[in-house]
Amino acid sequence: LINYYWRIKIKVEKKTVSAKTYYEIEPAAVKTHRISKALPVSLALAEIGFKENAYTLQENFFLQFVYKIVLDMIFGSTSKFYEEVYKERLVTDSFATDVVWGAGYLALLISMETAEPDKLYEMIIDEIKRQRECGLNKEDFELCKKSLLSHLIKTTEDLDDFALLLLDITRAGYDLDFVFKFVENISFKDAEQLIYEGFKQ
Repeated sequence: LINYYWRIKIKVEKKTVSAKTYYEIEPAAVKTHRISKALPVSLALAEIGFKENAYTLQENFFLQFVYKIVLDMIFGSTSKFYEEVYKERLVTDSFATDVVWGAGYLALLISMETAEPDKLYEMIIDEIKRQRECGLNKEDFELCKKSLLSHLIKTTEDLDDFALLLLDITRAGYDLDFVFKFVENISFKDAEQLIYEGFKQ
């Protein structure tokens, strides 16, 4: 999903140390749709990814927050989908979602331990289709947005997590106050737009 490399030029002997980052252009198409490997584990470790449209670092920085809300609404621990698959013992409590982003790439990840990865994949695709047909729930949106804001506040209380958050914010060229204001102003319409335009297979 991520295709980039670092080229670092270092000058020694009391001279200035300089470093530059170069990014390769990320192809729009998915290179490999499925990768499988046999491992000596009782449950399969599976990850399902959706490669989204590539935008600038700044745009993807903000898009990640909208995607996190939508992922939590559909597949989070309080969602009907998670309740169903957990009751059927298709997943463990390790079921999780994430957004991977950077300059020119953004991907959605759903990771899990499961004895039936193919069945879970089909159920996830069907749930996305169902959400598109039926529409997202506005109450769920408000709850998940508040949950994200609460998570951001808690992040500021942990030194390591806060340092990583500040690094991302600084890299994108913004400040903490601006990020909180942005998340507070994410609208239900923003979430609806992503469910129809995103989650590309």
